[in-house]
Amino acid sequence: TLPATQADALGMFSASQWTPGMDNEANKRFVADFEAEYDYVPSLYASQGYDLAMLIDSAAKKVSGDLSDKAAFRQALEAAEFTSVRGDFKFNTNHFPIQDFYLVEAVEREDGKYQTQVVEKVFEDYGDVYAAECKMN
Repeated sequence: TLPATQADALGMFSASQWTPGMDNEANKRFVADFEAEYDYVPSLYASQGYDLAMLIDSAAKKVSGDLSDKAAFRQALEAAEFTSVRGDFKFNTNHFPIQDFYLVEAVEREDGKYQTQVVEKVFEDYGDVYAAECKMN
């Protein structure tokens, strides 16, 4: 929503597992490539879509492109052997991500574009508290 709200959102806080300014190589490359292609700052949803594409790609490569073996492909997806824009990434037993969460604030960058930035880490390696109740375990 930042592209629509822009300055009206400045100073607003939220929680997120990702921001465009996260300091890791995968994220820096993703944000730079996204902005070069689309001329705006990627959203959380764009980062999740990118991670999903990278996850599927890693799983397809792990099974040498043979998607007919659904069990092997599923196992490769669960392994989550890809470099996430969020940093370290793995799945819990219920297939929800185990990830960090941050308090983020809407800010205006020096170039006049808007994005969220990390204020502080709220949870580290947070896993869904209901994972043990999941029937997929």
